Amino acid sequence: MGVSRAAVAVAIEIVSHGVDWSPVHGGVCPCCGRKKCRVVTVRPWQDGLRLRYHACKCGHRFKSLQEDE
Repeated sequence: MGVSRAAVAVAIEIVSHGVDWSPVHGGVCPCCGRKKCRVVTVRPWQDGLRLRYHACKCGHRFKSLQEDE
């Protein structure tokens, strides 16, 4: 049994826009669900948003977005 097209579409959407960054869980890998993945790069605040790039132990790289409250 393979992965459904809908699941692939959702995964592509998450990866392209990034995941939400949490002060508790950090960046959660959209592929394996691992919490607090290693931060590779942090961009400065811009228009109330901060962008972080992560590398997970599963090999997946992704970005997270933190919104200023």
